[in-house]
Amino acid sequence: MRRLIHESLSRSFELPCGLVVDGEVHVDVVIEPLTMRESMAYEALAREVPDGLDPEEWRALCRIVSMTRRLGSLPSDQVTPELLLDAAELDVVFLSKACNQLMAECSSFRGGRGGRAGGSDAGSQRDGLDGEGAAAHA
Repeated sequence: MRRLIHESLSRSFELPCGLVVDGEVHVDVVIEPLTMRESMAYEALAREVPDGLDPEEWRALCRIVSMTRRLGSLPSDQVTPELLLDAAELDVVFLSKACNQLMAECSSFRGGRGGRAGGSDAGSQRDGLDGEGAAAHA
């Protein structure tokens, strides 16, 4: 399936420690924002919390995994929440911060105005189109 996320929204970086899988250290990471389809799949995965794990921490791992396009030479389907459970905590915190930063950048991307959390800007866009700007409501 063709990705519809623009490449300018991808972020590449190196993990501080690296994840060792089958004797190979993986440090190069590429993350991207989620498509709606990926977001829905992530939500489903996040509901399947393994016994003994904190649901919010599991949810955070699922989001990181869903946003990860590449981790070293591992294909994205091999980057799982279970795999990250065995990663250095420093790397997971680093990944989490990178994902949060990317999401913040994406939400504030729209012409420097920023979107409203949990909603659209349709109302404010409409105000500008029907001749009633913010000044008319002040």
